[in-house]
Amino acid sequence: NGRHGVVGRMVLWSAVEPWPNVVLFGEAQGETGSARREAGSEVYVEQYGARWSPADAFVLQVGKMPHVVGAFSARHLSFRNPLVDSPDGYSLVYPIGARISGVVSMFDYRAAILSKPLTHEDYSPDPSNAPRPAVGMGITPFTGFRLGGSATVGPYLNRGLAPSLLAGRDWTHYLQRIIAADVQWSRGYFESY
Repeated sequence: NGRHGVVGRMVLWSAVEPWPNVVLFGEAQGETGSARREAGSEVYVEQYGARWSPADAFVLQVGKMPHVVGAFSARHLSFRNPLVDSPDGYSLVYPIGARISGVVSMFDYRAAILSKPLTHEDYSPDPSNAPRPAVGMGITPFTGFRLGGSATVGPYLNRGLAPSLLAGRDWTHYLQRIIAADVQWSRGYFESY
């Protein structure tokens, strides 16, 4: 509103490897200040889980994690530019699920069963948990350049919606289908998604 504002953010990321190839990890964030989108202060846990990686070609992860679809989750952290908020086209979603992924030569893949869809928190009701498959793959022909694609399908509504809004159908009848393509390119300190 044209006035000076202050925002303070703290991100705590921790990981431990109690056994070979097994990593337990978690991330918590705290935010306070007059320049926050909502008033007050907040502490929240973004992600946590366990990862078993016996080889680069096979990694199994369970817990609360970034969504498999899209390549924008790495760009969410605001400390890269504290004056610019997240783009309006997406909200970063951390569903609970299980994912397998890996890298073989220049190819990468990921497949998961997740609890939540990709939705925009300001434009749609908070979705209820429901199992939904998600897949993705990519190719990195040379360092700094990647082409990828991903897809998911599943319910995206809230089980608490009034029956009159659902035309007599169950909330799981309404499906969200997403097919995404992404290009990542970086050179020196320049990154583009």
